This record gives sequence, C-alpha cells and structure tokens, in this order.
Amino acid sequence: MEGVESLRKAAARCEGCGACESRCPMDVPKRLFNALVTSGRLDEAAELVSECTCCGLCEERCPHGVPHTEIVAAVRRNVGYSPREAVRKAVKVGSPYGRKEEDVNEPLEGDVVAVLGCTIRSRRDWTEAAVELASRAGWATLGTDEPCCMNFARKYGEDVPENNLEAWRELFDEYEDVVVFCPGCLDMCVEVLGRRPRHYAEVEKVKFDVPEGALYKSPCHLVRHGVDDSILARLPVDVPPRRWRCCGGGGAVGEPSRDVDRWFMDRVTVTPCPMCARTLEKAGVRVVPLWTVARVR
Repeated sequence: MEGVESLRKAAARCEGCGACESRCPMDVPKRLFNALVTSGRLDEAAELVSECTCCGLCEERCPHGVPHTEIVAAVRRNVGYSPREAVRKAVKVGSPYGRKEEDVNEPLEGDVVAVLGCTIRSRRDWTEAAVELASRAGWATLGTDEPCCMNFARKYGEDVPENNLEAWRELFDEYEDVVVFCPGCLDMCVEVLGRRPRHYAEVEKVKFDVPEGALYKSPCHLVRHGVDDSILARLPVDVPPRRWRCCGGGGAVGEPSRDVDRWFMDRVTVTPCPMCARTLEKAGVRVVPLWTVARVR
C-alpha cells in the first residue's frame, strides 16, 4: 500500500458513516482523514492523525472493511512523519526512552527467556518487580542486552531494523520459549516475525493478588491477538473489565485518551500493560501494574 494511488483507493472505501469515529478514544476525525487521502493531500492527512495510536478500534467498528491503521502508517511513511527522536534513541541505545534499567539480581541463565520491554526498563521499581517475577518463574532475563521491538515506530510506517529482527529471531532459536511483558513486543513478533511468544500474564503458574473491586484495563494489542481473554479468565471475578478502551499511550503518542476520564478515574485499575500503566498514571489514575502483584504458584 505504499503508492499514493493505492492509498487513495483504500481510503476511498470509506463511506463516511462515522462508525470508526464513534469508537476512537483520541477523537481522530477519520472521515476527513480518508477524504484527504482520497484527494491525494497526504501532508494534511498525516497532520490530522498526529494523535492516532493505531490501536485498531476503528477497524473493529468499520462496516466497510477500511484498513484504517494500515493507511495511517503508510501515509506517515510517505510524508516522512515519525517520532524521530524516539526512533533515534531506540536505534542508538536500544530504547525510545534513552535508557534501560537493569537489576543486580537478574537471572541470566535459563531455558525460557523473559523480555521485559523498554517501558518497564525505563523505571527501576517496575524492572525490579518484573525481574523478581521472572526469577521465581525460572525465566532468564537479558538485562540491557534486550532487543527493542521498535513496534511504536511501525505505527509510523518505519521498518524494524534488520539487526533488531535478527536479535529476536535468535531468542526464539536459542531458548525453549520466549515470554514477553510488553504487548507491543508481542504484536511485533506475531505480525512481523510470525512467531507467538507467551505473555507473562497468561502463563498458568503465574497468579495475581489484585486489589478487591479493582477495574481491569485491557491492552489493545492483547485484545487484538486473543491474549486478553485468557488473562481475564484467570483473574478474580470481581475485576470488571474495561475492554476496547485505548489508553492513548500507543504509537509514541503518550497522551491519555478521553476514555481515561470516562472509565478509569473512579477506582483502582490493574493492567498487564506497562504502556497503559504509564499513561494512566500520567492522567492521575490509581494504577496497579499486574506484574507487581504477581506470584508463582
């Protein structure tokens, strides 16, 4: 879908019904966006969707099968619209945050490897909690040698560098299993590598002590790939889910969506996604990251 003509044809499938906008947590005017793309005004279209996280909710709602997220990413690629500083940091130091935390207690040996992800490794307390869980589960961790999935850059039409992809392939070849803590990492592995890692929250021996009456925030990528169902089935029944609610943190946007005020401000919220936790915290929500209340049976 790289050519302008292909983009125009894909966007022209939009019939302007507005169903996609009714589900958009970032209030992105997709009807106008598709009209601009159809007319070939790609620069204007890219600017209009600057806050699109490519969460995929619009595609779930669209009755005409418009591949909204593919069009957004392709338009961004065509006009060179990308989070350049985050990409530069990810290429240079292996994290869009410009740093990676590690723990002196990291279990560097094992048959199963756990990849914590850049967002968890941007904070020492989250890193320590995830490392402790990995250690108790018998998983090896990689410290600052973890490869970045670059999934945030994919939402802007960027290619994941070949050396990053090769590092991920080596993990699948070297270890008996790969466990990821980041939904973005899982998304990249499935959609680019065609490999399905396990998410820590779906591993059977991992249990959770969640606060009574807490809400549950479903991460977009985990819902898309069918992981969220298995997580919810293993959580206490008094954890009401808030599904299909994008936090606004994806795609290097990092700004809380309108759904945060609507759904998450009234009670403690648990989530298995570090990006959701980070974005909800930014909005003032009382967040409990699921890996911080995990235990191994």
